[in-house]
Amino acid sequence: MCRKINSVLCYFCERDALVKLKLLRLYCSDFYGSVRWDLSHSYVEDVCIAWRRGLRHAWGLSPRTHFALIAPLCGLLQLKVELACRCAGFIAKCLPSVNHTLRFIATQRVYSQRMRSPIGRNAQYCADLFDVSICNIAAITKWMAWIRAEAQLSNTDYDMLRVISELLCVQHHHMNLDTFSMADVADMIETLCIT
Repeated sequence: MCRKINSVLCYFCERDALVKLKLLRLYCSDFYGSVRWDLSHSYVEDVCIAWRRGLRHAWGLSPRTHFALIAPLCGLLQLKVELACRCAGFIAKCLPSVNHTLRFIATQRVYSQRMRSPIGRNAQYCADLFDVSICNIAAITKWMAWIRAEAQLSNTDYDMLRVISELLCVQHHHMNLDTFSMADVADMIETLCIT
């Protein structure tokens, strides 16, 4: 994945930030097989870090930018939440499967041998992340994740994200702001992103 992100960012380095973000979403966010990853394992956090770095580089943000700001500035969910939604959807489809073998294995792993199998640990991880019962894992959707993400933002956080977003648009020439120089705009973005 790091190679794909670096390739997109290097090949399209002269392109606009919004174009780079769209390309990252299209070509680097497939995460094939992620529904079988053990979401509680540390390598998942490494993937999330690489993804955030790519998004941060696309906008040209400081390396010290608070990680919680990066995904919302790009109009995305945090990657761990996105992966949990995908995993929960996969598990929710396996549990009532018409294939008896698949249904039996999924049911055993999720309900009986939870912590001894990746699918069971993922079910528990998703249930804990979204604060739902493991029996209600089918309720976990991207829509639910967006509602929770927005609810967790305070008015101050939301206002700060809007200001940073508008300043980024000014910095990348999508908006005009004659009051401040580009150096002033860059300083404001840096200050807001690291505080």
